Amino acid sequence: MGKISGEEGWISLGPWGGRGGTYSTYKPDGPIVQITIRYGDVVDSILFESKSRDGVIIGSAVKIGGTGGSSSAKFSIDSSIEQFSSISLTYKDYSRNVVLSSLSFNTNLRNIGPFGKGGGLPMSIPMEGGVITGFHGRGGSYLDAIGIFVAPKVKKMEEELKTKVEELKTTITELKEREDVFQTKMKEVEAQNKELKARVKVIEVTQNQVVDLRKIEEELKNKIEELKTKNEELNKTTDVFQTKMEEAEAQNKKLRKMEEELKSKIEELKSKNKELKEREDVFQTKMEEAEAQNKELRERIKVMEVTQVVDFHKMEEEMKIEIEELKTKNIELKEKEDVFQTKVEEVEAQNKELRERIIVIKKKGNITGEEGLISLGIQGGKEGAYWAYRAEGPTMQISVRYGQVIDSLLFKSKSCDHVGRSVKIGGSGGYTTVTHRQSEWSDSSTLTGGKATGFSGRSGSYIYMQ
Repeated sequence: MGKISGEEGWISLGPWGGRGGTYSTYKPDGPIVQITIRYGDVVDSILFESKSRDGVIIGSAVKIGGTGGSSSAKFSIDSSIEQFSSISLTYKDYSRNVVLSSLSFNTNLRNIGPFGKGGGLPMSIPMEGGVITGFHGRGGSYLDAIGIFVAPKVKKMEEELKTKVEELKTTITELKEREDVFQTKMKEVEAQNKELKARVKVIEVTQNQVVDLRKIEEELKNKIEELKTKNEELNKTTDVFQTKMEEAEAQNKKLRKMEEELKSKIEELKSKNKELKEREDVFQTKMEEAEAQNKELRERIKVMEVTQVVDFHKMEEEMKIEIEELKTKNIELKEKEDVFQTKVEEVEAQNKELRERIIVIKKKGNITGEEGLISLGIQGGKEGAYWAYRAEGPTMQISVRYGQVIDSLLFKSKSCDHVGRSVKIGGSGGYTTVTHRQSEWSDSSTLTGGKATGFSGRSGSYIYMQ
């Protein structure tokens, strides 16, 4: 992307950033002395001022960028001692365009910036062997891209050398003018000498005229001395001129060497610029792919928003109904829990009474003679049919089905010939079942002086024995 403008000897590098906006250039005929930049999340615009060769301050005719930016910065450059040496920037996708997200300037004395919040792809463009003399770029609503014009330092040295050569030429011209004067004087002296010789001849011939030859001789000597002095001055000036020419030749040699180095660095910059362009193209391609994906996602989100709003309202109504039903059930369960607690307290009181009655019954004892068993009870209601369960062997398992009351009992026992037997007493209700096996009770649960070998009671829909 770098190119050399032949008529000016400037190198154009960049621009770097996005491809949107309108292209503009700022190539002043003198040094840049002031830059104004507006920025916020990104760089919005940039404006330049420069000093012409006759000392007049000139502002740029066109501002590169838009009119936005929450912040503004203005800084000045003392062109007599300070020059731009490099710029640093970052650029990213912003509002569906690739624009500069930050920008900073570096001189031979200081770093200025960065301006903008940054983020995105960073770049730094240092200038070795050259100075930044102008800018160009693209701008729309924001500063999309920026590039630089670079003048080789060798050009500045050439200008200084040209100035010195002009001074030497002026000196040589003066010396030539003085030499012409000297030649004129010499011709005048020769003419005077010729005239004096003629006069001497006349004096010698006539001998009647009184001539002060000594005075004439002194005048001639004085003029000859003056001519000698001027000649020495001319010789000295010639020596100085020769020294200046030798110094100029040495500087030219150094400048040619610097020019070769600069050409090599320019080639390196062109190579780096080409590599940066390739990276920029890859980045731009990825940005376009990401933009296409974002567009597709936004369309899918719009479709989802349209289809899901109704579903969300419907689900919300159903959830509210379910919450109300759960609240109602919770109240019912609370009421049932209170009733159950009351029943538990009643059962506990009855158990206490039963234990007291068992103690009394144990003392009195009711024995069935043919079986040798003691029948204790019945405790509970008087409704339902009487039943009795007397196992031929040990009771192996008891299952109790209950809700607010005891609904049924299921006994499992093993006869003497190891045949299992199951008997269910009571109704078919209840919503909780508890099962106890023989291994879950011990001899400590037996009655003092005996143990339970069977059960009896009354039952219908419920168990009336406790």
